[in-house]
Amino acid sequence: MENFEIKGFDSVSDIIEMFGESFNFPKLIGLSYLVFPSAPTSNVNVTLYDDQDGPSESRVTLIVNRVRCHPNGGADHVGMLRFMWTTGSGHVVHIDGDWREEDYFYSFEKGEEPTFTIWLGEDESERFYPRVKELIQEVSASNENTDKTPTQ
Repeated sequence: MENFEIKGFDSVSDIIEMFGESFNFPKLIGLSYLVFPSAPTSNVNVTLYDDQDGPSESRVTLIVNRVRCHPNGGADHVGMLRFMWTTGSGHVVHIDGDWREEDYFYSFEKGEEPTFTIWLGEDESERFYPRVKELIQEVSASNENTDKTPTQ
């Protein structure tokens, strides 16, 4: 499987939203907002089915878990995100990533947002995978050019 890396929750949310817009799958746009862990301990597990391609069925699963590492009240948390999309024509896109937080909410290890890997299926595709790669490049370029330094 071919793979690409993107950095941060914003990038994951953006790419899922762009998949929805580009492939006329509006349910993905709503799903894109669920990638952000929203509480000290959180669990998202959603599976969507859509028959947008006629008799074929698209299946999407998003899992986001964030838990405390130290059951005795320690502040460190770990998390994982899995996004799996199999289109009605059998094309596959997976996004995977794990992260560790230190001291307080969204204080990531080494001060960097987590890196997520996007895996693409190995089947033949004239339009789907090339378009997915374009979207990945757009998101990567957009987020590289965004200065996320907090204003003082």
